[in-house]
Amino acid sequence: MVVATTGTRLKILNLLQAKGEASVGQLSADLQLASATVRRHLDVLLRDRLVEYHQVRKRLGRPQYAYTLTEEGQETLPKHYQDLLSSVLSELSHLTPDDVNGHGGEEISNLLFSRMAERATRRLTFKGYKARLSALVEILDKGDFLPEVEIKDNAVRIHLHNCPFRASAQKQESVCLFDKNLISSMLRAPVEQERCIRYGDRDCCYVAAINNHRQMEPSLTR
Repeated sequence: MVVATTGTRLKILNLLQAKGEASVGQLSADLQLASATVRRHLDVLLRDRLVEYHQVRKRLGRPQYAYTLTEEGQETLPKHYQDLLSSVLSELSHLTPDDVNGHGGEEISNLLFSRMAERATRRLTFKGYKARLSALVEILDKGDFLPEVEIKDNAVRIHLHNCPFRASAQKQESVCLFDKNLISSMLRAPVEQERCIRYGDRDCCYVAAINNHRQMEPSLTR
């Protein structure tokens, strides 16, 4: 059973998700709280099996410990499995005999999630690359993907720190096509996936070339 978490403990979970791991000192600095206070919250999260820790090797001084989320901790953060199910069922109802004729389950699953992404952006029109990128970040933010944009070397990287479909994505690779096709559709460019939670990475990261678009403004990054 997933334990409901609010307030400071929820902030700690969000920080651990974004950072991958963090020490008490790092969490204290980010939260602007005393180390003793952070430790008390971590004790509760450890008790509820939402976080775990491991020792960080140091040559000198006292041992230091880094905290990370458990799978139970991941599931306390925003998830939208009901929305996912509703969207899949909606796309299933639109399939035609030609769509499924001669195709296996995996191909049909890939088609469903690709069309879900297309439907999400079908009526959206924006002028210019900056406007599309800004709108993409807003869509991902509203979907609780916790997006972060990094612009470097004529490429834009979209880091998704939360997967609202995490449990489903870990079992079915097709679920990731929704993210990938949504980003590709909004940016009007091919997208490559650099990292994925399915393979033990702490977040999902997608990369698209900016090509000859003008330099992006820092205000678009988060």
